[in-house]
Amino acid sequence: MVLLTLRIDTSQDNREKTLQVLRGLRGPISVMPGFLDFYCGQGLDNPNSFFLIEKWESLARLNKYVMSEDFGDTLALIDLSESDPEFDIHTISNTAAMEALVLMRRK
Repeated sequence: MVLLTLRIDTSQDNREKTLQVLRGLRGPISVMPGFLDFYCGQGLDNPNSFFLIEKWESLARLNKYVMSEDFGDTLALIDLSESDPEFDIHTISNTAAMEALVLMRRK
């Protein structure tokens, strides 16, 4: 599994535009092969801080998305950032589910 993460801080003037771009992202990428899930949210301390997390089944599938025209909306988010955006790609080889938490808490 691969996670694409993005955090941006936008201006108050660009807040609504940022929200519009975030709302429009899920539809086009949700039908792409290899797409698994999508999360976005707002910072607790700064209403102009936003984050995006996309789950992909493989790096190859994410690469196809990054090279597609649909990735332009993610680039638009980066352009709306007032400071350096935090953009990361995480390759995950193992994931533990809720059962792991229960086991750890029992010890």
